[in-house]
Amino acid sequence: MIRYFFYWLIIFNLVTSVLTAKNYYVAANGDDNNEGSLTAPFKTINNAINILQPGDQCILREGVYYETIALNTSGTTMQPVTIAAYNGEKVIVSGGQVVEQEWERWSENPSIWRNKINFNPKQLFLDDRSMIEARWPNMKFHENWDASKKWALTDEGSDFGRVICNGVGQLGVNLTGGLVYIKVGKGNDCFSRQIHNHTAGSNQFTWDTNLFEGVEYTGEDGDPVKMARYGHVDNEFFISGNLELLDAETEWFYDESEGWLYFYPPNGINPNHQTIEYKKREHGVTGTNISNVQFYGVKFKGCNIELSMCDNMRFENCQFIYPTYRFIHFNRKDYKEVGFLRGLTIKGNNNKIISCEMAWADLDGMYLWGENNTVYNCVVHDGNLHGKHPGAAITSRGPNSIINNTTVYNCGGVGIYSVNKGAVITDKVHVFNCGIHCVDVSAYYIPWGDLHTGSEIRFSWFHNTHGIGMRCDSYGRDISVHHNVVWECERNCKWEGYNFNIVNNTYVSKDESKSGLMLVLSDLASLDDSEVHNNLTLYKISERSTNGIVAIPDNGTNFTHNQVLDENELDEYFADPSGFDWRSKAGSSIVDAGIIIDDINKYHYHGSMPDIGAYEYNGVYWIPGASWLPGNLQVPTTMGEAQQLAEELKAKWTQEEQIPTGINQEKLAKDTILKLWPNPVGNYLNISCGDTGHSFNFKIIDISGNVLYRSSIEARQSNVFDIGFLEKGIYVVICENNVKQLTAKVIKH
Repeated sequence: MIRYFFYWLIIFNLVTSVLTAKNYYVAANGDDNNEGSLTAPFKTINNAINILQPGDQCILREGVYYETIALNTSGTTMQPVTIAAYNGEKVIVSGGQVVEQEWERWSENPSIWRNKINFNPKQLFLDDRSMIEARWPNMKFHENWDASKKWALTDEGSDFGRVICNGVGQLGVNLTGGLVYIKVGKGNDCFSRQIHNHTAGSNQFTWDTNLFEGVEYTGEDGDPVKMARYGHVDNEFFISGNLELLDAETEWFYDESEGWLYFYPPNGINPNHQTIEYKKREHGVTGTNISNVQFYGVKFKGCNIELSMCDNMRFENCQFIYPTYRFIHFNRKDYKEVGFLRGLTIKGNNNKIISCEMAWADLDGMYLWGENNTVYNCVVHDGNLHGKHPGAAITSRGPNSIINNTTVYNCGGVGIYSVNKGAVITDKVHVFNCGIHCVDVSAYYIPWGDLHTGSEIRFSWFHNTHGIGMRCDSYGRDISVHHNVVWECERNCKWEGYNFNIVNNTYVSKDESKSGLMLVLSDLASLDDSEVHNNLTLYKISERSTNGIVAIPDNGTNFTHNQVLDENELDEYFADPSGFDWRSKAGSSIVDAGIIIDDINKYHYHGSMPDIGAYEYNGVYWIPGASWLPGNLQVPTTMGEAQQLAEELKAKWTQEEQIPTGINQEKLAKDTILKLWPNPVGNYLNISCGDTGHSFNFKIIDISGNVLYRSSIEARQSNVFDIGFLEKGIYVVICENNVKQLTAKVIKH
């Protein structure tokens, strides 16, 4: 009786919400004096926001909205407030402002145009493309990852606070008062400082060192000992903040003293015939103490999301493009005090980011701080443009959070940065091309491992990273790392602490001096505190302690069935190493050569025993990452294709073609379909779910709500079940995971 009452209560609440909820429509050509109907829509989103009640929907018609959505009303669990694009129309919330005044040619250079706007814009857009602030060396925005275009290098004689560079002297420009963006010491951070004491034609200048030297201000890079160790020659830098540097297409400059915006448009176009926007607002959405509000299908351009103490918020099928830009990197104190550094910040509990794209954030991408937050089926790319440590694509901070089936690539610093206090599950993520402008980062990085008890990293690919594939620092404890593949990184992984479960991983990065699996043990730990089994790695497995780095023999009870290879043995063990297929090869000695570790690989092997390594011979070829990629990029279905994608995207760093952005709506639609066949069905039912969850729990219920069958299915696979025991009739199949529920009807004959 209690169960049926609960079902009817849910139905009653749903019906009530439908009957009482109101839809308010907004259109860019509407009028806030209208009634907010489909035929008489409002003009601004905030006009609708101000009257929304729980269960109401704000429906946005196609257009660009130049405003910050200031949330002030919460929904409820059963009656959330919804802001959504109408029927898949293209809706953009812009942090920009259209330049409406007439552009005029600049008399000193007819290729350059100017306009008086009396507002420091920080960023300029031509249609949907970001232009670049005037700088030296010259670089177009899409060339940000090409080091030869991005940076100049300091020459011999440079020291702390003084740059010597012959290229600077050849400019013939007085740079005093401009900014130098420079990496010093270890070179893990980019800091911008004001230029002092320069004269045109000189090959050297000084920069402001006030509040720079010392770990308190600039971390390891400001440590005088490390600056002395690494030196000041070949430090990377670029210069901006000077009108005389405006000498190349797509560049712009704002003269704050005169209020003039200067622009060198590409291909000689007349900007009066184009849509030019300058950045006017930092935020696209703000809110404090708000709950149960959901966004669907909205594109945010040139603005970020800033939510504090907000619970049960949901962003699905949304884009966040150029959310932040031109952060002045002074020192740690400034960095902590500025609140608009990240593309998306949600501080609160039970929030979900689903099937969203985050691209071209100046620093961090997604930042979630709280309990039970989820990032699912998202793509985060091209962030942390200058290399600020950690500058992560995704930062998860809080217990019981999930990062699931998400793809991260092209990141100046860390890919996924997990600083939770409590367990976090990282499941089927695909992370590559990270650490582009930093030197001490990882594709996946846990900085304080003693806070991560119960966490898991599983079924994931980490590759092509200037740094470590997976890493845990500072007394990690009770963390499980299983069924992951790391390749083409500078170092495979480093696990510092104790009570690790490191099982069934494959590590094949080829730098012999840095490769292998490294365990860093503290005075509180010993090798016997961890379970390390069934791992397959190149060159070595080592332990680093007070006695130095030593190889670990494969013996004892806690360290067994691991296989160490050298580069000449790859063909013997792997299906196709030249094609980056790191699965077990038929007949290899690693097939069925592992051991069963309860709760880790007990249900994930094929054959008499688990293989050594991440994949099972003839087992499931699990595919991590999002089910879609931006633009025309194809989702890799093999490790070889993943390697090709990493190389293809890297090639675009030097090409005129922009790195693609945009949510592939067609692919998303296909990947959220639950398929049952044949239907009607006899004894054997095939079930396939195109979604990207690691697995779905599914059940078959009859029309009275009785559960007749339970099991689980692997996503993106065909699953066959014997349902011959069911009577003829109509049944409902329900597939669900932590993010969504899919249902379908099946007829049994």
